[in-house]
Amino acid sequence: MALWEGRSSNGFNSEGYGRGVIFYGEKGTMFVPGGDDYKVYDLDNKLVKEVKTELQEASRTNTMGMGEKLDSIILSNFVESIRGKSKLVAPITEGQKSTLLPQLGNISYRSGRTLYCDPKNGHILNDAEAMKLWKREYEKGWEMTL
Repeated sequence: MALWEGRSSNGFNSEGYGRGVIFYGEKGTMFVPGGDDYKVYDLDNKLVKEVKTELQEASRTNTMGMGEKLDSIILSNFVESIRGKSKLVAPITEGQKSTLLPQLGNISYRSGRTLYCDPKNGHILNDAEAMKLWKREYEKGWEMTL
């Protein structure tokens, strides 16, 4: 079972941080404060493992990391690639893959049903009601035009 709690619109810090994720398991807890670092505790709340990372030049090509410390590098690379000065180190297709599953999870949760999807494009199959959640209504002036 998984329970998700989102508090991004609230300034209250948890564990001394304003973002991150905590996994509570049968054998312990893992706390990731929103970056590449993490701590693992046993059931007696004893720290059994702590990992701290430092941003290094070699990380510039690591597009599979947990992210936060690499965000500025990835965003700078994106801008430089638009300007034609660099090649993307994090292809847009990888971004699409990493956001598709959470979006489908939200649609499944909101519709209260299991979703069946086309494995080629992620589109929901045979569920018109769930497909209504595939897109959103934009405020006037913010509509997308393609």
